[in-house]
Amino acid sequence: DKQQQQQQQQVYCGGPTLHTSVLIPNLICSPGLVTKSELRQAKERFGAYNKLTLSPPTIQAAFVSRISSPLSVLQLVGKFLSALEEDFKSSILSLATTLVHHYWNARTSIVSATELSKEVGDSVTSASRECVWALRPNKKQTTSWKRIPAVELLPGDIFVMNSTSS
Repeated sequence: DKQQQQQQQQVYCGGPTLHTSVLIPNLICSPGLVTKSELRQAKERFGAYNKLTLSPPTIQAAFVSRISSPLSVLQLVGKFLSALEEDFKSSILSLATTLVHHYWNARTSIVSATELSKEVGDSVTSASRECVWALRPNKKQTTSWKRIPAVELLPGDIFVMNSTSS
């Protein structure tokens, strides 16, 4: 009987997830972050992920990344060798055109990524003002529903989200 329960749990949950060894059925049946020490440990471990920011890549870094790919290196070496064997002027012009093309593509991708990041950042900023009701420990060593900013949610929180769908 116990072996059958273990097999059912393994089939149901597929093993440990969310960087924890707790099986999903146990996680689902979890009472949430019940004690202040659990809340403190979750904030220490996961709190920084809610405020993660990435610096945007530079055009130079994107350009170097583009021209250092194996296909681009092969293309540039081929154009350089053709400059040594054939008409020097047209081959150098072709090499320069290829480099300008890669630079332009790198610049375009960085500009597009920056615009997308601003849109996502605006969405994240507006979402960070959203509040949810989460079950958190209180002073009486029990849990109660507290209204907290959505960016303060942690793994293990039990929360209520407003439905925005029609």
